[in-house]
Amino acid sequence: MEIIAHRGFWKETNEKNQKEAFERARNAMIGTETDFRDYMQKLVISHNVAGPTCMDADDFFALYKDQKFTLALNVKADGIQQLLKELLIKHNLTNYFCFDMSIPDTLEYINSGLKFFVRESEYEKISSLYEKADGVWADGFESDSWITKEYIKNHREKGKKVCIVSSDLHQRAYTDLWERIKDKELLDDDGVILCTDYPDKAKEFFYGKD
Repeated sequence: MEIIAHRGFWKETNEKNQKEAFERARNAMIGTETDFRDYMQKLVISHNVAGPTCMDADDFFALYKDQKFTLALNVKADGIQQLLKELLIKHNLTNYFCFDMSIPDTLEYINSGLKFFVRESEYEKISSLYEKADGVWADGFESDSWITKEYIKNHREKGKKVCIVSSDLHQRAYTDLWERIKDKELLDDDGVILCTDYPDKAKEFFYGKD
């Protein structure tokens, strides 16, 4: 199982989606999830409405150039697939997936040959685009009790990767979820990913101290 950081490996909330958090993640040899929008004809990192102080996406990808850590690319605006594709090629990045696009926009990602995950939650059934997807973004908004070893293994048997949204992303305690998925088969499977605000704690919980 690969552990990735949510909006970078931040220590203070004001570091989310900031260069220092991404550098910390890279230096810790972990991937990250982050948010992409367009601003003034270029791609930037921003969860909310973009502005002039947002980090340039080109600078973000440069930090991970030639690296093999997973990058989860949260798409916050339609029509940015070509900009994303150009930067991924420029920085020789192949271990990534795009997610959270609208269905019409997802079709353009498929046509562009970009890797993508479909969503699944207690409110969202698996998309009809599942067969074309590289994996599933498993997200429990109110509860993640349905995310079990069996659930994950079912998707893996179908050849799909699974990125589990850790409970802490929804301001809930993560212990129950982490205990449920602490399974040797899952831990040995690089097609299983955990996205968390606490990658250091997750690494220690699942794999012990270095």
